[in-house]
Amino acid sequence: MKENKTKHAIVIFVKTPGFSPIKTRLAKSIGKIAAEEFYRLSIAAIQQVISTAVKSLDRNIVPFWAVAENDLAVANSWTDFEIIFQRGDSLGERLYNIHNDLVQRFDSVAFIGGDAPQINVDLIKSAFKFETGVPQVNVGPACDGGFYLFSSNSPIDKSAWLTPIYSGAETLSQLLNCLEGSHRINKLPMLTDVDAAEDLSALRFELESLELLTLEQKELLSWVRES
Repeated sequence: MKENKTKHAIVIFVKTPGFSPIKTRLAKSIGKIAAEEFYRLSIAAIQQVISTAVKSLDRNIVPFWAVAENDLAVANSWTDFEIIFQRGDSLGERLYNIHNDLVQRFDSVAFIGGDAPQINVDLIKSAFKFETGVPQVNVGPACDGGFYLFSSNSPIDKSAWLTPIYSGAETLSQLLNCLEGSHRINKLPMLTDVDAAEDLSALRFELESLELLTLEQKELLSWVRES
């Protein structure tokens, strides 16, 4: 039996500038320094949205940075949220390991990436809406075939995480195919996650479409407009 299951975990998967290459496809078009600046602004925007969601949901969400570099030297780069280190040789293994660990401790676990800064509090709230007693996943599809958000309220077989070919046009559909029959699937609105320069115009449109922008999202939007 799981113990102390009173809260939900939200995990932001990140890399640390200066320790790992950042947004390499984007960097090929706009340069390494500009790509790292985008990433910094994106992470700041996401962090603020998550912090606001934590407060609005009576602090029942525990946020984590899932840091790619398994190195204590990066710890000072990530503040305010708890840090966990990604473990595994593939993305599927890293997703499985963190999900499997946290789903033993929390009612549900949500994953988001660091490149969809137009996410908002309502989407975070939707990520944690589950029918009691029903194994369920909530997914935010990305325009490129992947996902910017994934949450679930029950364990997921390791094979389901390892089967998809990640960073491909069929990533999400392959993952959901593995979950059919074991989990109820609920899809959230589609958003753009930024991998290449051509994604910036879509990000601009999606940011401009938000009814309310945080200060950090406004700063990022100004940067995108000037890029």
